[in-house]
Amino acid sequence: MYIVEPERKIPVAAETDVLIAGGGTAGLPAALAAARAGADVLLVEKFGYIGGQASGGLTITIPDDRQGTVTREMEERLKKVGGVGYMNRGHMNDNLVWCPELFKWMSVVMLEEAQVRMLLYTSCVGTLMEDGAIKGVIVENKGGRQAIRAKIVVDCTGDADIAFLSGAECKKGDANGAMLPPTMMAMIAGVDESKTSGGRIELQGFPNAITQLYPGYINVWLKRIEGIDCTDPWELTRYENESRKLAAEALFSAKKNVPGCENAFLSMTGTQPGVRETRKIVGEYWMTEEDWQSGRFFDDHVGYAYVGISVPYRSLLPKKVENLIVAGRCVACENNTMRLIPSVMVTGYAAGAAAAIAARNNTTPKNIDVGELQKMLKKDGVPFTREASETFHHGKTPSKFGVYK
Repeated sequence: MYIVEPERKIPVAAETDVLIAGGGTAGLPAALAAARAGADVLLVEKFGYIGGQASGGLTITIPDDRQGTVTREMEERLKKVGGVGYMNRGHMNDNLVWCPELFKWMSVVMLEEAQVRMLLYTSCVGTLMEDGAIKGVIVENKGGRQAIRAKIVVDCTGDADIAFLSGAECKKGDANGAMLPPTMMAMIAGVDESKTSGGRIELQGFPNAITQLYPGYINVWLKRIEGIDCTDPWELTRYENESRKLAAEALFSAKKNVPGCENAFLSMTGTQPGVRETRKIVGEYWMTEEDWQSGRFFDDHVGYAYVGISVPYRSLLPKKVENLIVAGRCVACENNTMRLIPSVMVTGYAAGAAAAIAARNNTTPKNIDVGELQKMLKKDGVPFTREASETFHHGKTPSKFGVYK
């Protein structure tokens, strides 16, 4: 059953060199890289804040390997204002913890310094296509339905929404379509750390480490909810409702069963889902598990997702659609460790830099001089050797890649 929507004229709200669709963990470095390279950049974000999982999603514990120039820059900037801490407990060796609210603030500071235009509370709902090339997006917000034209679009939606709407081929999950389950994050406050066992507590069968950012704050991973396709709004609604119940249950369990949590309270829950996997593009190159495990170095290297894990530029380029670059967990890569925040920031920065070059040279991302891109990335501090990559690693380098599952 269908209805026919009447034809209507859509006003063009803005034009830009580079449009960043999504202001999350990939969108922030993408916008910074493009703007710092001289492009006029407009960042569009559906929520009212920047940072995605790293801020509103409450994924504030970052692996000890912190690849990406923006990862390091954010760490150093927040350190100066008391917005970071470090966890050194058990397997959490030198994990970075940052304040989600200060991350939101610092993101805006950095974007404004780079003169990035921002449009929040705005969802991308369609694309402007001409002869297989994307020329902009259709957005909706309180101002109604509008169009934004751009020379180059960078898809930082996490779910490859722009690529999908543009007709690019995408994959979801394994051979059976099964995807990694989402998890909501929460913060439980008011914990007396002096009564906890070794700085760790047990909630709902998951060992949660107490952050060392603010006393008495626990960053909680709630139970994974299986069988959710986070591109399906009905299933996403079920996830959201079940997760809210889990957050309350975690609090009640802690107050009743965990020493030191008698006076605890639920401080906040993630304002967006903790998605691990949805769509991935079929790119100009599909990075295989063998590539990941072997530590293969690619000729079109644009950064390390992890020490020894070279990322090829071609994996950011969807087949069949021109003028579009994809960044984040939805790039063409088999290994799901690519979803981690440092890895996402690496691909975001590379995508933004490539978009700026394409816009400046009036060419497509697939036709830019990769050598020029690599020269720019090197100048900005992106490592091109394993030894240089190891400088982004805090603590011991794991003996096997893909340790985060």
